[in-house]
Amino acid sequence: SKMPLAERAAALDQVIFLKGLGSIGDRAKRLAALARNLGMVLCGSETASRAAAAAGLCKCDLVTAMVGEFPELQGHMGEIYALELDRVEAEVAVAVREHYLPRGADDVVPVSATGTVLALADRLDLLAGCFLKGLEPTGSRDPYGLRRAALGIIRILDQGGQNLDLTKWLEKAADGYRGLLPEADTPEAPLAGLKRYLRERVQAHFVDRGMAHELVGAAVATGWGDLVDLKARLEALHELRRDPRFPALVELVER
Repeated sequence: SKMPLAERAAALDQVIFLKGLGSIGDRAKRLAALARNLGMVLCGSETASRAAAAAGLCKCDLVTAMVGEFPELQGHMGEIYALELDRVEAEVAVAVREHYLPRGADDVVPVSATGTVLALADRLDLLAGCFLKGLEPTGSRDPYGLRRAALGIIRILDQGGQNLDLTKWLEKAADGYRGLLPEADTPEAPLAGLKRYLRERVQAHFVDRGMAHELVGAAVATGWGDLVDLKARLEALHELRRDPRFPALVELVER
């Protein structure tokens, strides 16, 4: 298995991503475009080109015998192959592994700028595709891990402190499906559902962090797309609430 990851990329065209969402090869191209855009906005051109390079490689270890046999090694093997066989720079290889982070609620978020960008692009793409195709979670059924993807985005932005308008980037991610999904030509209804879904997860995230339900509700109502901005407003409200004059103020506003 001494074949570089880049040479395995063609094999991804034969692997289906999810029902009706094209191949993993299609997905790698979408991720490269989205990660490049996102990288430019968050970090600048160097990270943008690294993120695009990592996007082209990040799914290639899925078609190796090693990951075929041990799926839990996905990303880990990718990093090793990318470094040793593709000879990419370290940060690109690290991003191949880190884009899977966080894998769950107790897991760490990516540390590198490139890994952060690619992890966000990966989850935005998954959410947009599934909602366009009508594969959103129902009740407790969430076969495509969309709740985990949404929480991953929220934790990465909350801990990393990057300003990003999520509503806008969900639209950009849906744009990546034009030409592949007819649903992407009229994405308004599915995107409205996706934004509602993510808004609910954002609200739950801050309530779980110990913020009062009604404060979170009030702050989210005036805009939730930029988590860093939302968090700042929440903290200001939280401080204000401890002010002895707060009840009188609330009464005034409610009148």
